[in-house]
Amino acid sequence: MKKWMNYLFGTVLCMAMAFGCTGCAEKTSVVEQKDRTQIVFSWWGNDNRHEYTIKAVKEFEKKHPQIKVVFRYGDWNGFEERTDIEIASRTEADVMQINYPWLTKYSPDGTRFYDLYRNRGDIDLVSFSEEEEQMGTIDGRLNALPTSLNSTVFYWNKTILDSYGLELPKTWDDLFVMAEKMVPDGICPLFVEPKFAWALCTARVEQQTGKKILNDDGSLGFSMEDIQAMLEFYCELREAGVIDVPDSFERSMLSEGKYAGTLSWVSSGGTCCEDAAANGYEMAVGDFLTSADAKRFGWYYKPAQFYVVSANTEHPKEAVLLMHFLLNSEEMALNQKLEKGVPVSDKAYKVLKDNNLLQGFTYDGYQKMEEKTEEMEWMSPYFENDSWIARFCTEAEWVTEGNRNPKVSASALYKLIQGQG
Repeated sequence: MKKWMNYLFGTVLCMAMAFGCTGCAEKTSVVEQKDRTQIVFSWWGNDNRHEYTIKAVKEFEKKHPQIKVVFRYGDWNGFEERTDIEIASRTEADVMQINYPWLTKYSPDGTRFYDLYRNRGDIDLVSFSEEEEQMGTIDGRLNALPTSLNSTVFYWNKTILDSYGLELPKTWDDLFVMAEKMVPDGICPLFVEPKFAWALCTARVEQQTGKKILNDDGSLGFSMEDIQAMLEFYCELREAGVIDVPDSFERSMLSEGKYAGTLSWVSSGGTCCEDAAANGYEMAVGDFLTSADAKRFGWYYKPAQFYVVSANTEHPKEAVLLMHFLLNSEEMALNQKLEKGVPVSDKAYKVLKDNNLLQGFTYDGYQKMEEKTEEMEWMSPYFENDSWIARFCTEAEWVTEGNRNPKVSASALYKLIQGQG
């Protein structure tokens, strides 16, 4: 993976490209560059995302020859930490791709990002519903617009399930039946990364208690006993061999049939399933797990990512025009396809539909999410708190290994979420 040096190299290289290349540009190019307004656009992702984003933005520059876009990109590793520094020092890019929780983290009162309502004529808001606008609105200021919507979805290896005479699981009990049959053969029913283990256990206890783990204002809605129930359910899953929670996802183990399924984001459907499908396995999207006596649904949805414009930008019009292009243009939609999920923008969605691109595992996951949107609730921006999730999994592993009393672990986690520890 690219490290900090690659990030700097990519930035410097693109800045060099922005100002022309000695010996490979005509003499008039220097004058042309001086007459152009320069804005900076930052994002993270893999090489594929970098390539299609750069390709699409070059089309934006052709449409707007008075604007030059400088690219500032890297992989996920360390990107949030670098953004923290840039925000604190007010050196952030003019246009930024941000994660959902970053909106309230960086702009809690709505003043740290540009109010897009000030440039209504430069961005098409008709393609977004009132609810979708509200996702990025703080104190009446439209700070952000979502790229797509996301929820956790189960992706199952139907070929493996069929070999054991099992249907796609619908209830929590079905997971334990899978484990009884598969674990003796060396197959783990479900791989989950730590954040999805947290979501899994949260959903179970919300269904049991009828409570939300977080109230609408971000305060803790669970009691210490509820936190303990989450930890104990995690232990049940681990001890029965239902789940595996390694530090990193060995995706080859899913494609090789060593895992029967995974819980992941809708937008990651292709990444999760395509290699397994290439190996001859039939992959399928499953239901959101529940039980007959569930008191609430327990599963959430959220924006996958946002685009924002810095409140410090010296070129708001140009920055908003770029944001409009990223969200709504045919060029971006055809280059991006479903790599970031199914687009929220009606215009981008129509482009993909008209070009028969609304298909595949990501789209299947999206349709499952759409089926349950009325039952789902909006995810709190604090739900994915990294420190809470890391501490939960650490405490849960200690309890599973017999090295920690579950009440002690629950107390420690409860205090952390309450901001007391």
